[in-house]
Order: sequence, then C-alpha cells, then structure tokens
Amino acid sequence: MLETLDLQATMRFWTDVLGFTVTGTWGHDADNPTWCNVTRDDVDVMFTTMHTHEEEAEGGHDESHPHPAEHEPALTGSIYLYSDDVDTFAKDVTAAGGTIAFGPENFAHGMREIGIADPNGYFVMVGQGVETLPTS
Repeated sequence: MLETLDLQATMRFWTDVLGFTVTGTWGHDADNPTWCNVTRDDVDVMFTTMHTHEEEAEGGHDESHPHPAEHEPALTGSIYLYSDDVDTFAKDVTAAGGTIAFGPENFAHGMREIGIADPNGYFVMVGQGVETLPTS
C-alpha cells in the first residue's frame, strides 16, 4: 500500500490522468475515504492516507505496530507498468492534462518507456518491449 497525504487528489490523478478505475474505498466517512484500490487492466494499486496512531481514539494505540510521525510519502524506486502501446498511453496522459517527465523513448535494455510523476511524488514508468513496436 502506498501512502498519500491527499487521497482525493490521488484518486483523481490515477483515474482521470492514468485511466485507472476506483474499485474500492474504505473509511469511517464514505465521502472522505482513507483507503482506495485503483485498477487498470490486470494492475491494482492501493493507497492509504497517512496517519499516526496518535490520531486514533484513546485506547486505540497499538505499541506493536507504531507509525512514525507524519512524513512525506516516499518510494525508493518507481512503479512500473507494462503497456501494449506506450505511445498511445503517453498521448492519453497528455490529453488528460498529465505531464510526461520523459519519453516515449527507446532504451538499450529493450524497452520503450515514459515516466510520469503522480501528485504524491511517486514516479510511474510505463514501458513496452521494443520488439512489440509496430514496424512502418
């Protein structure tokens, strides 16, 4: 599960820009969920709002599962998605108002890739095997 400071903005970006569908939400307030699952094709990604146990009601603190103080969401790598058509994926992202950080570009490791930063700072890479590119 990936943490977010703004679940609503995250859901909007992943649905409106990246073409995912929200397939589940959870939270005590239905209008302001604290967890979601987004799906596109065979890919599911879960997000949860960042919280600390200090925010929970008295007696709800579990010392065996501590959460650190609030921090910026972080991922030491990238989220990598495969696409059958990375060029169309890039055009769709741009048409939806998203920004492509790089690409589409062919790389020596045999992939054509684009890079996109989501609102949390997570870096999403979308790739397609160069051998699957149509020939002109």
